[in-house]
Amino acid sequence: MKTPICFCNGVIRSGSTWSFNVCRGLLQEVSVQRKQPFGSAYLDAPVLEQFLTQHLPSIPGPTVIKAHMIGPAAMMALKTGQARAVCTFRDPRDCVASDVVFMGRGLEYSINRTANSLEFVRLYQSTPNIMLVKYEEMMTNRIGQIRRIAEHLEVSADEALIQRVDLNTNIESSKKVCGGLKNRPADQVLNIASHRVDPVTHLHEHHIGSAKMGRWRDDFSPAQGRWLTEYFSPWLLQLGYETQQSLRDILARPAPNEMPMTVPASTGPVMPLAGQSLLQRAEV
Repeated sequence: MKTPICFCNGVIRSGSTWSFNVCRGLLQEVSVQRKQPFGSAYLDAPVLEQFLTQHLPSIPGPTVIKAHMIGPAAMMALKTGQARAVCTFRDPRDCVASDVVFMGRGLEYSINRTANSLEFVRLYQSTPNIMLVKYEEMMTNRIGQIRRIAEHLEVSADEALIQRVDLNTNIESSKKVCGGLKNRPADQVLNIASHRVDPVTHLHEHHIGSAKMGRWRDDFSPAQGRWLTEYFSPWLLQLGYETQQSLRDILARPAPNEMPMTVPASTGPVMPLAGQSLLQRAEV
């Protein structure tokens, strides 16, 4: 890996913690081979900006940063090739369904969180050195996605390393970490938004739910599902989750006698970058 730092981010509830731990596993191996120090952390945008301003480009060894949002210094590091990033995305309706359970703060709150995180994906579309990972492909072909990430980070990973990273980051292993957090002493966990969090993997106590693809069909009423489909339709089309015909079919279904959903007050139009497919953007 020529660049010393990797950012891991993405749409909420789309597997960005998985990508963070995959990158950790790969770059720890690089640090051992090079006999360099290794670092990893979760940093919010202001702290990450301060870190980069103070330490880039003199970071002494491979470093992985999980950050839901990145600022100007991080974007400049990507544009100049001083950093690389892995960004995950998922069907926005599933993101909302997962976040409703994870955060427990209601449907409108989770719609807002999902819409806001999609805005950053729009920005990443035109930024070099960012690799996009689709949640559904991560779930059905973890090994293939780990290989893609290794190539993106320029890590020479043999099959043994790929398998080892997968073993340490798959759902079963992650659930063990999550399940053990409730029994840890207070000084061995982080407390973030009332969640107990592992300070190494950054997995939360209730981080992993059903992980089911298409769960929005089961979690929401037909009226809610149609509302979410229409609201997120520009992204659903661009990300390949729906076609014009499938959208017409969903929105044309007879509605049961339910109260309509109200538009979340703090969200604006959810529009992707016009004229560009997310999966076709150039990756450097």
